[in-house]
Amino acid sequence: MRQVKEIYAIPMWLNGRVYLKLSQDYRDVVNPLNGEVLRKVALFGPEEVDEALRSAGHGLAAWWALGESGHTRLLASLGDALYDLRAHFSRLIADETGKDEESATRDVIKLVSCLREPQAASVTGVVALFADAKELQAVVAQAVSALAAGAVLVVCPSPQSPSALFALAELSGRCGFPAGVINVACLGDEGRACLQEAPGITMLP
Repeated sequence: MRQVKEIYAIPMWLNGRVYLKLSQDYRDVVNPLNGEVLRKVALFGPEEVDEALRSAGHGLAAWWALGESGHTRLLASLGDALYDLRAHFSRLIADETGKDEESATRDVIKLVSCLREPQAASVTGVVALFADAKELQAVVAQAVSALAAGAVLVVCPSPQSPSALFALAELSGRCGFPAGVINVACLGDEGRACLQEAPGITMLP
């Protein structure tokens, strides 16, 4: 009997936990080298953007209360946890980007360094970040800088390579980040427009 590989769908990460919800729109996450469908990702809309912003709003006070030393400590803890799981993250990056594992591992080590030595940006409040046209390292560097400054995040990964960002958000929960500090959701066109037009947030370029 032939065994059929089950294809999993990547959910959202909101309020410090996996947030499962059905969507009307799913996209395949494909290995660009061989065309293998690795998993699916749900694309969400304005309703889920509102939920992500509420989650971020709830997390802001708790994150701000930790102060600079608390931010630095938790970011470094996340860097250490990422280093311990570097092989797993390297495979996620390699599978979804077509990079060889050596290059993907170098990317992960750079992410670890970024987390262990954060450089605070000049932003506060709720920060939104689209990851489409950026290398993972650039996305994480912007996110870490915002977190180090006391901001909280709503991150929209690229549907082509969402897994590493979702996994990093999940890992932050294991490292003790307050719920709502990091929120991750892939968005469709309506969801993207809603997030871009939302009042009171900072959009990172």
